[in-house]
Amino acid sequence: MSIQETEQRCEGEGESSDPTAEILFDQHSRYRVCADILEQLASGQPLRILDVGSGGECLLGQLMPGADITYVDPLLAEHPEPTEKMIAKDFFEAGFEARSFDFVVSIDFLEHIPADMRENFLRRSSELATRAVVLLCPCADTGEAAEVDRLISDSYQNITGQAYPWLVDHHELGLPLVRDVTSVFESLGWDVQRTANGHTPWLRDLLLPILCLWDQGARATAMELSKFFNREFFAYDNIPPCYRQVFVAYPHDQGLDLALETRTQMPKEMQQAWSRFRTRIMEASFQHLHREHHRALFAEQSAREAEQSAREAEQSAREDEQSAREAEQSAREAEQSAREAAQSATEANECLEEFLRDTQALLPGQQADAQSAITREERTAEVLAAITTLDEALLRSREQAEDLQGHANALQEELHAIKSSLIHRFARAVCALFDWIMQPFRRSEKRD
Repeated sequence: MSIQETEQRCEGEGESSDPTAEILFDQHSRYRVCADILEQLASGQPLRILDVGSGGECLLGQLMPGADITYVDPLLAEHPEPTEKMIAKDFFEAGFEARSFDFVVSIDFLEHIPADMRENFLRRSSELATRAVVLLCPCADTGEAAEVDRLISDSYQNITGQAYPWLVDHHELGLPLVRDVTSVFESLGWDVQRTANGHTPWLRDLLLPILCLWDQGARATAMELSKFFNREFFAYDNIPPCYRQVFVAYPHDQGLDLALETRTQMPKEMQQAWSRFRTRIMEASFQHLHREHHRALFAEQSAREAEQSAREAEQSAREDEQSAREAEQSAREAEQSAREAAQSATEANECLEEFLRDTQALLPGQQADAQSAITREERTAEVLAAITTLDEALLRSREQAEDLQGHANALQEELHAIKSSLIHRFARAVCALFDWIMQPFRRSEKRD
C-alpha cells in the first residue's frame, strides 16, 4: 500500500482506537518489541512486571493494558496522576522483595547508569525476576549506535544551538558492551537470547526531523509521521544494522518457549516504500520551515514597526527636551527680571525710608506713604517666591526629559537584539536543514 493510499485510509477511519497511534515512532518501536516478547512468554497468563527506568509516561502500560505493571523511576515524582504502582525512587533504594515479579524489564535505561554500577543493576534485576529479565539498550560493540548518537547529537546542536539532553549520558558514561551484559547473566547460571531493534538507516532519516518538529511546536505533524511508521514499518524495524540490542535472560534450568524473529535483509518493496516515505518527511520539514520563515518575516516586520515607534518616541523626547530647555531659559530670564525688579524695589525703598526720615517731623501725613512702601516690599517677596516655584518646575521637566531619553535608548537596543537573533536563527536552521537533505546524496556519491 502506498503512502497516499494509507493517508486516504486513515482519513476515512477517523480517530484510531489503537493506543500505539499516540506514541512517537522510536518509543513505540522499543516498547512494542518488549510488549511482544512479554505477551509471547505469558501465554495468556497474568503477568507481574517491573518496568525499571520507565520515565514519566509509563508507555509499556499503553501497549499492555491488561498487565500488572509496577513502574520505578525518580521522574514519576512529577506525574500528574500518580498511583500506588508508580514508585518515584531510585531502583536501588526502592526496597523490592526478591522474586516479587515474573519479569523485570528495562528499556533504554542501562546506558544512563554509570559503568561501574551496571553489573550491580543486572544482578539486582535478576534477583527480583522469577522468569526473565528483558533488557533493551544501545551497545558500543555492535550495531551503529555510537555513530547514530554522534550524527543526531551534532545535527541537533547545529539546528537548535543546544545539546540533545537524552544523549548526554551516552557520551559521558559510554554505551554498554554486549559481552559485559551476557557475561553477568551467564555468571549467574542464566541463558541469554538476543535480537536487535531500530533499523539505523530509518532512524537516521526520521529521528532528527521528528525531534525538531516536536520541539518547535509542530507536534501534530510529528505524531502523524510516527503513526504511519508504526503501522507500516515497525514489523521490519529489526533488520540489521540496528541501533539497540534486545536481551532476554532467564534461569538455565527453567527454559523459555521463545522464538525471537530475525531477518537479515530488507525486502525491496519496503526499501521503495521507505524512499517514498522519506520524501514525505522532507516535504513535512520544508512546510514547517516555510511556516517558520513566514513567522520570522512577521516578527521582523513587527520589530521594524517597534523600532519606528522607538524613533518617534525618541524624537518626541528630543522635542520635550527642547521645550524644557526653552522653558528653563525663559525661567532664567524671568528670574533675572525679578532680581532686577527686586533690586529696584530695594533701592526705591531705601530712598523712601531716607525721605521719610527727613520729612517726618515736617510732614506727619507722610506716615501713610511709608505704609504703602512696606506693602510694595511684600509684593516683591511674593514675586521671588513665584520665581522659586518656577525653578522647581523646570528641574522636574529636565528629569522627565532624561527618563524619556533613557527609555528610548533601551527600546532601540532591545529591538536591535531581537532582529539579530531572528536573522541568525533562521540562517542557521536553513543551513542545517540543507546539510541534512544533502546527506543521502553525499552517502550515495561515496558508495558510487
